Amino acid sequence: MKNQAKLIFSILVLIIITVFAIQNTNNVQLDLIFVEFQTPLVLIILFSLLIGVIVGMIGTAVNNSSKRQEIKDLTKQVDKEKELRNRDIREKDTKIADLRAQLENEQLKQRNRAEIKTDTASANTDTNVEV
Repeated sequence: MKNQAKLIFSILVLIIITVFAIQNTNNVQLDLIFVEFQTPLVLIILFSLLIGVIVGMIGTAVNNSSKRQEIKDLTKQVDKEKELRNRDIREKDTKIADLRAQLENEQLKQRNRAEIKTDTASANTDTNVEV
């Protein structure tokens, strides 16, 4: 929809400029710094329009170039932030795995202690029964 509006606006501007140019076909004298000559007014109008379009396109190209560079810089920054986040996640995952291993070791030690106490208690009970 936006592109259609631009196209319609451009066509209307082109029609207005064409009508204006056709109505101004008189010869006019053009004085440039060292040159003086006669030319139809329509050529001056169209040449001025062409220069304006070229300047506008150059301005747009410069703006687009700076926007592309900004997008490139922001993309690099986002990638850097993602890498930092991924590194933090990997470090935290490693820490979690280490803590789980420590927890399992502690649980294994507690089970072993409990088994030793149970074995010791059984051995004491067996010794008391024999007496």
